[in-house]
Parts: sequence; structure tokens; C-alpha cells
Amino acid sequence: MSGTWRTSWFPGLFQAKFKAFVGDGSSWIWTIFDKHFRAFNFIAVLDIIHAVTYLYAAAMADRTEADGAPVYRQWMSWLWSGDVSQVIAALAKRQVEVGLPTDEDGPTSVRRIVSGALTYLQNQQSRMNYPLYRKLGLPITSSHMESAIKELNYRMKGTEKFWSKEGGQSVIQLRADNLSGTDPLSVFWNERSKNRTGLRRSVGARKAAALPSAT
Repeated sequence: MSGTWRTSWFPGLFQAKFKAFVGDGSSWIWTIFDKHFRAFNFIAVLDIIHAVTYLYAAAMADRTEADGAPVYRQWMSWLWSGDVSQVIAALAKRQVEVGLPTDEDGPTSVRRIVSGALTYLQNQQSRMNYPLYRKLGLPITSSHMESAIKELNYRMKGTEKFWSKEGGQSVIQLRADNLSGTDPLSVFWNERSKNRTGLRRSVGARKAAALPSAT
């Protein structure tokens, strides 16, 4: 059992009615999907943030803000509505206008940027049915998870930071509690202050409760 598969199994993800596997365009990610998740009816979802990043770069390449922004909005509208073929057709037309990239073109050349976006969308088209994903209540981006992981990394990684397995797990739990929207740390400290033994106030309260009432 691979680490990726095992990590997904124990939280109960495989028992969900609808299951999504969200990733960017890296081939190794989709190799993992094909090997461990496709057979269990996980739905492949391209992270929409990566798609719109390519669209924005291609729309604005060799265009002013005033000229490129409407193009980007149109392409983004097609993408959001699931009409990826329209976007691909528009990118193909733009590629004809600027020409195919040559060996002399660097990574920031207009031809190279448009070509990269066109190739990316062609390769990922089957994973971009965003209207369906929204209808099923599936996630269409992993950005919130990536952000949380970065926050954990800031605390866990760095120079002169070394953790045992047990210590690392404890720090991860504390960091996750600190990032949680339900604010479990505040709840913990409030409850602890009420129930903690050894405080002078608590001792006094217990003594007063133990004394017979005056008649």
C-alpha cells in the first residue's frame, strides 16, 4: 500500500459518494491518479487556479492591459462554463497570429507563452468539466490546502529545527489548531483555566464549598 493511497484511505475518503482528485498539470501527479485512484471512481480535477494562470499569461502576452483584459475575461468565462474547446480554439487562433515558437524564443516570448497555454489546455481538457464538479459539490482547487501546508512548513522547517517523530506530531497538531477556523486553542485554554487544579482561586473555591453553611 503506497503512502499516498494509505493517507487517503484512513480518513474515509474512499467511502465518499463523490470523490475528487485535484492536481495541477504535472504528469507524475496523474500517474499516481491512474495507478491508485482511477479504479475507485475518483474524478480527476485540474486545479482551476493553474488553468487561469496559463490563460491570463496568454491573453496578456504582447497586449496592453486594456486590450488583454477583455480577452482574458472571455476565456475565463468559457473555462468556468465548461466550454474548454472554445478556449482551445481561441488559443490556436492566437498561435497562428503570433507564429509557432522557434529555437531562438525564450520562455517569456509571446510565441512560447501562447504555445505553453495551448498545449496545457489540450493535455488537461478531460479534467476541466468545472460545471459538473460544482454541481457535485467537488473541490476545484487545492489552494487552501497548499496554503495550510506552507503555514505548517514555516513552523516545522528551517535552520536548527529538528524533530523526533513524537515531537513533530505534537507541533503539527498545535500548528493545525492555531490555523483552524474553529479556534480550538481558545476553547482548550478557557476550559483548562476552569478545571486546572493548583490555582489559588480554585483551591479557595473548593475550600469554601467544603465548609458547612452558617445557620
